[in-house]
Amino acid sequence: MDSRIAQRLIIGLASLLLAGCSSVGSHVSSGGGRAVTKAVFLEPVPSGMATFTPRIVSCLERHGFVFVNETGADCLRLRFTYDPDVWHRTVEIELWDGNRPVVASRSVNPGWGNMLAQGSATAHLAKTASRSFEKHCEEWLKTVTLREPSTP
Repeated sequence: MDSRIAQRLIIGLASLLLAGCSSVGSHVSSGGGRAVTKAVFLEPVPSGMATFTPRIVSCLERHGFVFVNETGADCLRLRFTYDPDVWHRTVEIELWDGNRPVVASRSVNPGWGNMLAQGSATAHLAKTASRSFEKHCEEWLKTVTLREPSTP
């Protein structure tokens, strides 16, 4: 076998083994035209996600949501979840209304790429999950109306 062909074959196979494949899953609940509060409480953010949080906060603020300092019965909750497992890295972004997520986005990257390029693997997952969340949030907003939060 020609050494150049063998070299290209080895490089190609190594690239396939080392590259991580990510997948994205999303969920959007239909609001059925009901009114939802504009108040959003940001749950504690995992340290690996702190730099990616402003993008989602800005997205929600652009749509009229207001972030509050305390959670209450009449507020949505924004939740970020990050699993840094080298073999199954996961980023999840969810907007909860009561006991159910109304918008959720999950990005997963199993494999070698997480170990070899940890920072870029996490950044890619967060970016992918953020894009998906923004898209599905806009879909969800078409099915609800925003209202001012009730006062105690």
